[in-house]
Amino acid sequence: MLWIGLHLPSLSLESFAATLADDDARRPVALIAEHRISAVNAAAVQRGIQPGMKRATALALAPDLVLGQADAQRDADALLALAQATLMFTPMVALEDFTPLVGGVPIVVDGQIVGAIGVSGAASAKQDEELALVGAAALADTPATATLTQPVQFFAGADVAAAFVKGAPLIETSDFKIHASHRDGPGMVEIHRDDTDLIYVVAGTATMVTGGSVSGGKLISDGETRGAAIKGGDVRRLAKGDVLVVPRGVPHWFKEVDGTFDYYVVKVN
Repeated sequence: MLWIGLHLPSLSLESFAATLADDDARRPVALIAEHRISAVNAAAVQRGIQPGMKRATALALAPDLVLGQADAQRDADALLALAQATLMFTPMVALEDFTPLVGGVPIVVDGQIVGAIGVSGAASAKQDEELALVGAAALADTPATATLTQPVQFFAGADVAAAFVKGAPLIETSDFKIHASHRDGPGMVEIHRDDTDLIYVVAGTATMVTGGSVSGGKLISDGETRGAAIKGGDVRRLAKGDVLVVPRGVPHWFKEVDGTFDYYVVKVN
């Protein structure tokens, strides 16, 4: 992997100049930090103004000097905007003291870039990247001329409705599962070693807790753990139309269910 480092010594001054009208931006411009000049543009340099000068000295040399206050937050916002723009040209941008920004990981099939895949919402930026890389690698292993190994599946509306009544799977394969799930009350804490759950709420409301530590955790089968409750964790109210992605290994618990609650679960291995 090749990296390109960008040094932006005038970012602070340029981010301030971008807030000025065109006429003001063409005048001598300087930034002040702790009552002294900290940065100057070319027009200010031509008038003899240099970083380190006192404010009064600079104004004596250039009475029309446009002064701005150094602003660390403005600089950070400008740097972040620039980093986000560069994601059009690279899959990753790293900033000092910032979480790396990850763009789409290229999908290469038969030596050609046919698209990109990006993931957001996993437990960390690193896990976002790992999931995107796994997805891109899986697609890259499939020749463009390959046929699907799984047949097209169709489920009539009446069959789907019946599955929700029972809380039954619609389809289960070695790669993924789709469940029409139904709840009338809270459940146990679940931890899936191998599956990432994509939850889409169809009807009802519920309280979901994710993360934290599990009380009374017990391994009930290979890769599947159940528990009585979660200590700590993030609490969310789920309602119709909401989507929640629970990465594998993350505890999750339907703590409260208001009436009946129907939702799709897509389990990706």
